[in-house]
Amino acid sequence: MKRFIAIILILALIACGGYALAAGGGAGDPLISLSYLIGTVKEFIVGETEAEAEEKIGAVYENYVYRLEDASYFYSSDMSHTTQFTDVTFEESGYIELGKFACFMPTEGKFVMRVTEGDVIDISTGETVSDGTPMTLNHKYFAAENAVARAVAYSPDAVGFIDGYYRVWDATGFVDNDMFIDMFGHWGAEYVYELYNIGVVDGVGEHSFSPNTKVTRGMLVTILGRVYGISPDYYTDTGFDDVDINKWYGPYVAWARETGIVEGYDEYTFKPENYITREQMALIFMRFANHTGIRITETDMEPFADEDQVSSWALDAVLYAQRIGLINGKDGNLFDPKGTATRAEMCAVTSRFLTKVRHEIS
Repeated sequence: MKRFIAIILILALIACGGYALAAGGGAGDPLISLSYLIGTVKEFIVGETEAEAEEKIGAVYENYVYRLEDASYFYSSDMSHTTQFTDVTFEESGYIELGKFACFMPTEGKFVMRVTEGDVIDISTGETVSDGTPMTLNHKYFAAENAVARAVAYSPDAVGFIDGYYRVWDATGFVDNDMFIDMFGHWGAEYVYELYNIGVVDGVGEHSFSPNTKVTRGMLVTILGRVYGISPDYYTDTGFDDVDINKWYGPYVAWARETGIVEGYDEYTFKPENYITREQMALIFMRFANHTGIRITETDMEPFADEDQVSSWALDAVLYAQRIGLINGKDGNLFDPKGTATRAEMCAVTSRFLTKVRHEIS
């Protein structure tokens, strides 16, 4: 029934001459929304003569118009409602939750459409919008009857116009998986947000995480130090000539050296800005696991196809990381030992480690 009704509404919009679908956008253009459906579409269908309207949709149309006008049928009382073009401004960032048949048009700033379920239509193009799509300014985004969606503002002083039922949230209302615009659809989003929400990792700018950026030695020991819960103020000297204790990673390097989790290239050199390879990451995580004193169950696995390319000093660590399910192989069962680790990979390995630890101690 709902699908039938939606099709009727779309056909009616097209029959109206395609005016709304063809509109290029702008503050003066009408919005296709709850008020538009009740007004223009209803008038068009009735104008076809009562006999033709009855023949087309009969009692279904009458019942549906009644439901459109009876807002309480669709919406909870805590949603705001407007029957005309109304502006919404975000001083920092946030999002606007769209009710069924609401229409939102961004006019300034940066927005992304998040679609949890159902259909959201870009009325300006006639296309269905997928989750995580950057929104085009002055385009009209219509939430269908089955839609659960929100337009997320990722810039200060973002502005848009809304018609229908909606709920506005400022920056404090951001849901966990909306914080980083560059994590939409990324394979590592689950791991990144898990660590972000417990304060282990940070973004690298306004609403960005940079998941594909290479990981440095300083980054990795900082993450592990945060996981372990060290007190940075406790450390006053790193022991390395090339690591300043006042750097953001300084205390964590000092802790990692003190515990034996990392070693320098020599007694006085750590090279904190050097990128870390996958085999180095495996070694550091094995040492970190040993430092925690928690034994993680190992399972025999098929050797990596490029196991012979792993450095001799890292082989035991790579096998350990594989057997406890910490580091997965790439396509072709390759470990890629000399490949550099990314921020997303670092988060994935750290998250898996925490999951293994929780399982062992539960």
